[in-house]
Amino acid sequence: MSDERPAPDRDDDSPSGVLGVVRQIVDALADAERTGRKTTAGGGRWSRGTRSVEYGFTGRLGGLLEGGDADREGGTQVIRETLSHGDEEYLVDVREVAGGVLVVADAPGVDTDDFRIRLTDDRTTIVVVLDGESLGRISLPWRAADVDPVYHHGVLEISVTQEVVDR
Repeated sequence: MSDERPAPDRDDDSPSGVLGVVRQIVDALADAERTGRKTTAGGGRWSRGTRSVEYGFTGRLGGLLEGGDADREGGTQVIRETLSHGDEEYLVDVREVAGGVLVVADAPGVDTDDFRIRLTDDRTTIVVVLDGESLGRISLPWRAADVDPVYHHGVLEISVTQEVVDR
């Protein structure tokens, strides 16, 4: 299995440097807000000399549990999303719980060794990786203290507790 992916199609307005990438992200968010969408995604490749960086981003307008396909279940707001990986689609629920967030993903037939769950360095985003590729990112409105993933009978549950700041 090859790890090579085709290069994303880029127009002449491909980002130039880090500021160009940030500008692309801000423009995508502004466009989503202008058109009434709650989420946006994009990516591309930035090259300079012999260095090349492939990047991707997803963004949600509003707070963690604002907008999107939100429902109320037992007084708790739930965001429902579908994440894709190859030909497979995984249903994901994100819900606020006491002291944090619970992420539940239906992933039947996936080997537990194929999942990797990590936090970004600033501890404000959960990254779910499947077979070496980013399956999705979940932005948190606070820093996470702990992430506890459990995979059992085709269901991945990720418990995330909020960091408590002493004042």
